[in-house]
Amino acid sequence: MQADGVDSKLIVVDQEEASGVAFIFLAPDGDNAIVVASGANMRVGQDHTHISAIFESITHAQALVLQLEIPLETVISLVASAHSAGVPVILNLAPAQPLAKEVLKQLEVLIVNETEASLLSGQRVDSLADARIVASILLEQGIAKVVITLGSQGAILATAGESGKARIIYQPAPRVQVVDTTAAGDCFVGALTIALTEGQQPEEALRFAVYASALKVTKFGAQSGLPTRSEVEAFLHSG
Repeated sequence: MQADGVDSKLIVVDQEEASGVAFIFLAPDGDNAIVVASGANMRVGQDHTHISAIFESITHAQALVLQLEIPLETVISLVASAHSAGVPVILNLAPAQPLAKEVLKQLEVLIVNETEASLLSGQRVDSLADARIVASILLEQGIAKVVITLGSQGAILATAGESGKARIIYQPAPRVQVVDTTAAGDCFVGALTIALTEGQQPEEALRFAVYASALKVTKFGAQSGLPTRSEVEAFLHSG
């Protein structure tokens, strides 16, 4: 991570649990099934000195990105801390769990797939039309931006318009040869975060994220297959 420019100062060694591990089963069509042994991931927040350092670090951040592979109570505390500090929170609701409205309304961006969107809204998402309806429903929870990823169909981003009616942007995914879908969602979240924190307009940010994740699925490996920024930009210009 350090070689890739990632600040590792908040990484600690858990003396009691092994690091979390994901076992990935890849199908011939590039789709996958993943079995996770959470290990130390589910102990994040139990070390008060460590979590205090994380809280302090958040106040200087451009954004806080979270998912639900650490304890839910830790996620809720981190969301509240960032929100009170004026730091935008981007939450990928994976694996899917219901969240209280009090938590949802503190989010700047909620990112969900069809399954996760269905869980939160209580309505099935089987089409682009369904996704548009559900995105509007989720905006009513007070979230600034709702993103629903649609796999090979691309993604939508919804914001509240001036009239109060949802403004929905749709970005179709480019056609690619799928090799491995593992980490496509993670790639999407990272790319969208980068684009939004740099001040890109929602349309541009969504396109950047969709193209980044599309490029990811053309390569094998959850980490080794992640594209560089220059590769994503070249892909965007080619499309």
